[in-house]
Amino acid sequence: MKKQEIIHQILSSNICKEWHWFKYHFDFYKSGLEHPFARAIIEALYNIELRINGVAKVLIDRIASINGKEKYLPHYEQLLQICSEIYVLNQAVNYFTQQEVEFLYEPSLGVSNKNPEFIIKNNNYSVGIEVKQPSLINHMQQRNQNPYQIATRAMGKKDIFQGGKVTLPRDNPVKDFLISADEKFSSFKKTNNFFGVLFIIWDDFIYEPISALIGKPYGLFLEGSFAKDKNGHKLDFENVDAVFIDRQLTQFLNAAADRPLLYGKSHAMDYGSEKDFPFKVKLQNPRGSDIPREIMNCYHIVDWAPELGAEYNPNDFIFWF
Repeated sequence: MKKQEIIHQILSSNICKEWHWFKYHFDFYKSGLEHPFARAIIEALYNIELRINGVAKVLIDRIASINGKEKYLPHYEQLLQICSEIYVLNQAVNYFTQQEVEFLYEPSLGVSNKNPEFIIKNNNYSVGIEVKQPSLINHMQQRNQNPYQIATRAMGKKDIFQGGKVTLPRDNPVKDFLISADEKFSSFKKTNNFFGVLFIIWDDFIYEPISALIGKPYGLFLEGSFAKDKNGHKLDFENVDAVFIDRQLTQFLNAAADRPLLYGKSHAMDYGSEKDFPFKVKLQNPRGSDIPREIMNCYHIVDWAPELGAEYNPNDFIFWF
């Protein structure tokens, strides 16, 4: 599919025929103009299509299918989820341009109908990537309005604020993401040299997912994890070797709202370069295997360490002034 064919498919779809959150951005093409947010999506789709034939149409159809309810916030967040998937897949395609790597989009194995977003496969290993981006907009509003925030789960913490407005931890989505990724990777983990990566796209408040994973005492990767099975046993998520976290949601929101991008990003799908701030971090599952270095390099991932800065450290309480 050529770039003009991608644009034509979008203009002919319900993105531009029905009420759609992205209609404003893509309608610029009807006047011979181009909105930067629409251009970033189309360039990424075209780039992916050159390597994985047919995927651009699949992704456009998914974007187009989320329509019809005017200003319906859950639809907007679903669209941002698809943007996250495009962003992560596009970076892999860019990085492995000159290498003998096979991309398997939404692969399935055996009788299971659960599958990760895509697999990167070469002669030495296969890495499954499951991309998740939580519904954060209401949480962001609470965070902006409430004077207190609790970032890690612990008994009795809310009582400390004696009825003051408190933003509670956003850790349940992280737990749900791990459960989903663990299920999707389970069949593939039975094959040789398979690694499972949960890639979470968050906003700039990256301490929130980090606190959910390693915040004491109930972090999901700690022995005291709050995630239990029906028998009360700790969930280990053994099929998820590591979690990658990137702060790109801030860029999507700014680009879609015609606000300036941050950190020198030139467009919504700009992945940045290896040493750029903000850092993209890996949280290792204690029950998992080390991710191949080439995948770490592809995604500019650094191992989590407290030295990365205050926003990368688990927090108990935050007092907003």
